Amino acid sequence: MMIKQPFPSAFEFEVLSELGSGNTKRRFYPGAVESGGHDGLNVRVVPHEGEAWIGTFAFGRFGPKTITGVFATPNPTKLCVVAEGEAYIVDVANPKEHENLSIVPVIAVRSSAKHRLLIFANHTELFAIGANGIAWRTERLSWDGLKLTTMTDETLCGVFWDIRTESEQSFSVDLATGTHIGGAFVPI
Repeated sequence: MMIKQPFPSAFEFEVLSELGSGNTKRRFYPGAVESGGHDGLNVRVVPHEGEAWIGTFAFGRFGPKTITGVFATPNPTKLCVVAEGEAYIVDVANPKEHENLSIVPVIAVRSSAKHRLLIFANHTELFAIGANGIAWRTERLSWDGLKLTTMTDETLCGVFWDIRTESEQSFSVDLATGTHIGGAFVPI
């Protein structure tokens, strides 16, 4: 379980191992419904302005190589929850306002303070959100098996197994633009 607050936030949160009794509003994601949903990661959110609530974020069904974590985002009123590879972004003051990120399964999350980005990786590409939403999405970098290795203020680097050459290859992504050097994917 990863818990990171790399950016200033207008809320506090706590991952709950048990749901106690009480009258704190509870919402189930996806959907932000109050009537019930799937089992998932339970997170109690306390906005600096507004009422506390509990979110149950449905686990993804992507296998053991995904991550689970809670992250502050570059937008101080938005929270990111990743539950076994399924990623959700929620407005903490209005938890009905949410979205599921379209990069699944999430296998890694990194943050760039300099570029104010939260960056997600799946097995083939990277996706970044900034304070105002989606900042960039790379082209497909590999057929499968992408791994992040190093990050500087300007680039995020990784490796993948290239089936064409039967060797490990590398790539680097410019954090400001999402453009990349390297990568094995060639459209058919």
